[in-house]
Amino acid sequence: MEITNYKKREGQEILCTDISTKSNKKYKWQNSEYTRIFLEALSTLPESRKLIIRKLGFGSILTFSCFSNVQVIFEWLISQFDTTSATLSLEDGFNFTLCSHSTHMILGFPAGPKAVVRTESIECSDFIMNIVKTKSPTVEHLCSLLSTDLNEDSFTVIFMLLLLTAFIDPNASGVASPAYYPNLKDISSIPSLDWCSFTLDCLLRAIKKYLFRKKQNIELESGGCKILLVISYFEFLITSEFNLGNSVPRLPLWTTHVVNSYIALDSQQGHSKGFGRLVRKHITSTPFKGSKQQIEMPSEIKDYMELKFQKIALFQFSEFLEQFKEG
Repeated sequence: MEITNYKKREGQEILCTDISTKSNKKYKWQNSEYTRIFLEALSTLPESRKLIIRKLGFGSILTFSCFSNVQVIFEWLISQFDTTSATLSLEDGFNFTLCSHSTHMILGFPAGPKAVVRTESIECSDFIMNIVKTKSPTVEHLCSLLSTDLNEDSFTVIFMLLLLTAFIDPNASGVASPAYYPNLKDISSIPSLDWCSFTLDCLLRAIKKYLFRKKQNIELESGGCKILLVISYFEFLITSEFNLGNSVPRLPLWTTHVVNSYIALDSQQGHSKGFGRLVRKHITSTPFKGSKQQIEMPSEIKDYMELKFQKIALFQFSEFLEQFKEG
């Protein structure tokens, strides 16, 4: 049975449909709109509220200002992405595996020792409802609460609900999921949770769902933190137009202008591949150089480096012998 609900949000009609596996109905929604609403709400916060967010460990989101449409390049990337290993494998042999470390380098979110859980409980639902005053808090409703007179704990809960619903794991309805409520019951534990692994896991789940629906000829925008995958790829591209330095987290550096420019520079006009025009650098020249994954250099480069260093070592040794003789 198919259930369709229409909801009006800022003059935009959003069609939310519960689709059976045999249906070819299309979704009409854009979760990037929720991200925009969230980021714009954050930009208006007073410094005292921003300080709370920084104390939680999510300060990088306060200076993130990217409103680019990354759907096309995201679809190109996930067409070459293995969700089981979280590995991007391009046709030219380029490989990169996303992990908690690389996610932390980009987002700068806490990567604590405790896992973020997905479970629902009546107790936690009641706890959240007492703060947000509704069973189904939308992004718009939560943003409206940010400007009200809240104590620090209530503000923290609302901010985290927004971060989850509009950035970490955005969904079609723009409504906070009760499955994440237990993580917010103890405010003091939030910085000790592994939000990086959780964000990556949400992305992998969203990509799996998107690819499954695509096989069913169902058109929809993927959920998950798409900008995470896009930035991960962009960090490997070599271009003379930008020098983003080595500072971390990387998220604030990727503004609308920078992201749009990279999309344009890497696009292959009139080419079936779509993207992949720019040359890519080795992982040791990226912010991910501390990653545990091993990426092999091409054999010709490795041989050249070994020969080069061998010559340098021999030269330095001969100089030492000459100095020893003179002494």
